[in-house]
Amino acid sequence: MSVKVVFEFTHTEDGIDVKHEVVDGGKGGCVCEVAFAGTTITTVRSAVAKINRELKADIGFTRFASGGGVH
Repeated sequence: MSVKVVFEFTHTEDGIDVKHEVVDGGKGGCVCEVAFAGTTITTVRSAVAKINRELKADIGFTRFASGGGVH
């Protein structure tokens, strides 16, 4: 039994956007694995929210690249 958590991070005009997906390893996940995956998702999303707050507070970090991309 196993589960895998896949994260996708995208830098947008509003900050870092994170999407996640919990992938079943093929044999189902036990309650412990699913609970750990859920806690990991919460921790990562919380860290992203903190980074977004810090980026918004530091105007030097929120600028645009010459090609129009966010940087």
